[in-house]
Amino acid sequence: METKTISGFVRKSFDVKSAVTETLENAGSNIPSVCPRVVSLENPGKTSRVPVRVCNLSARVLKIKVNTPICELHEVEGRIGHFTGSKT
Repeated sequence: METKTISGFVRKSFDVKSAVTETLENAGSNIPSVCPRVVSLENPGKTSRVPVRVCNLSARVLKIKVNTPICELHEVEGRIGHFTGSKT
């Protein structure tokens, strides 16, 4: 197994501050798996470069053509709160 971080490119169509990278639902065999990770989209402008961590789980070399969609971005909603335990 080999992992690499590559730079993706996204057009921001709405006001999203952070998103999660996920593997495409209809990914073919020539598309590597994407390790989920939270990325920031708070830079100014209508486009953003997004770091995408890909994992090649096969034993063969994968070639990704230019402009090939490799992942989906999903908006991060809400906040993670603190969990407290109670003694019983």
